[in-house]
Amino acid sequence: MRATGDPEERADGELTLTAIREELSRIVNERAAEDPHLGCLDGRELYGEADRAELPLPDELRPDTAAHQRVGTRFAELAFGADGLFTDGSRTRIADGTGVSVS
Repeated sequence: MRATGDPEERADGELTLTAIREELSRIVNERAAEDPHLGCLDGRELYGEADRAELPLPDELRPDTAAHQRVGTRFAELAFGADGLFTDGSRTRIADGTGVSVS
């Protein structure tokens, strides 16, 4: 899927997926200082550009069975694995699309 639009319109308040991800990450970073159980996981950690090259979306929108399996496996690891988002006593995880910072 490819979004279209003029990046210059963001200055006027137009939302883009990138802008939404950045704002969500900023808000979670800010609020996680007071709530150690708050975090977010960027979907690009579950299925990113490298995955798209290996397991392209058949209709450019929805994952097939193999891609769903990969997303589920990664979610389980990132959510419930060591230092996972939902592990007991977990540290705050914030994904910003460039990687995950754990604080």
